[in-house]
Amino acid sequence: MSLLNNTKTWSLWLLGLTLGTLLLICAGTIWIDPFFHYHKPVSFLEYPMDKERYQNAGILQNFDYDAIITGTSMMQNTRASECDALFGVTSVKTCINGTSLKEISNQLRLGLDANPDVKLVIRGFDGWALFGDQDTTETEEKLPTYLYDADPFNDVSYLLNKTILLGDTLRVLDYTLDGNTTTSFDDYARWDHLFTFGAQSVLSNYPRPEKFMFTAPLTQEDQASITETIHTHAIQFALDHPDVQFYYFITPYSIVLMDQVNQFGLLPRQMEACKVASREFLKADNIHLFAFFDDYEAITNLDNYSDPAHHSPEINSLILQSMAAGNHELTLDNYE
Repeated sequence: MSLLNNTKTWSLWLLGLTLGTLLLICAGTIWIDPFFHYHKPVSFLEYPMDKERYQNAGILQNFDYDAIITGTSMMQNTRASECDALFGVTSVKTCINGTSLKEISNQLRLGLDANPDVKLVIRGFDGWALFGDQDTTETEEKLPTYLYDADPFNDVSYLLNKTILLGDTLRVLDYTLDGNTTTSFDDYARWDHLFTFGAQSVLSNYPRPEKFMFTAPLTQEDQASITETIHTHAIQFALDHPDVQFYYFITPYSIVLMDQVNQFGLLPRQMEACKVASREFLKADNIHLFAFFDDYEAITNLDNYSDPAHHSPEINSLILQSMAAGNHELTLDNYE
């Protein structure tokens, strides 16, 4: 009988110790919260920000801001502080590298629903995104959905995740003790320091193809698809949030990429697609649309590019300054 009592006692102690340890782990992750799922950063801790898909949702739901900068890698070199100075806002930058319109739109919707104070959205639209199925993305399997929904039960994937505990929660403490400071929205997801810019870098990424002998047309099906895409991922936001000003722009690829598209016989189709998209964008009064195809000095200077598509922070700065000044803005009178 004594042995049974001892076994029961030890079992209860072991159970209590296990539960206590699990609760301590959960409490630590909730308090530090490296992905800002429950609250904004703790004031005396410093946070490394380098996991967009894990941290963007928390940023949009819990930070203090009234402007959102979003888009693909073409937007990641944008400096939020410059946006703030030009537009008189406090912005967060929640871009995602290598993504689809759907994923960007889902995050934008999350921010607009969570924060009624938003008054400005700045978003780049890549020309390639006008074509194809934008309602799916190969990156969906990478998305930590437990950070994006309101289900408290699947938070266990965050709270009791060994990888997150060791690689992210405790990392905040190490990062703070090492004397670092929380990543700014100027530097969050910025990549320009990782690449070389200039003609040699651009042209080494461009094996020029032979000129195609035909020119692909923009079909009626293409036009219908583009119209649906623009309404779903751009215009509907403006209609749902009439008090928010949406500054959209078509991302300025280099002349080298334009040459590639032309060599494939697709340039007229691409330009016609941009015309169709522009016509749709401009149906909403609170959408301001910009394009930089006519800024020859910018798009023909290969010092501004690391490859045929991706441009330098100087171009991101040019885009912000142009939008603030109303330069390169498209209207129903001039977009043709």
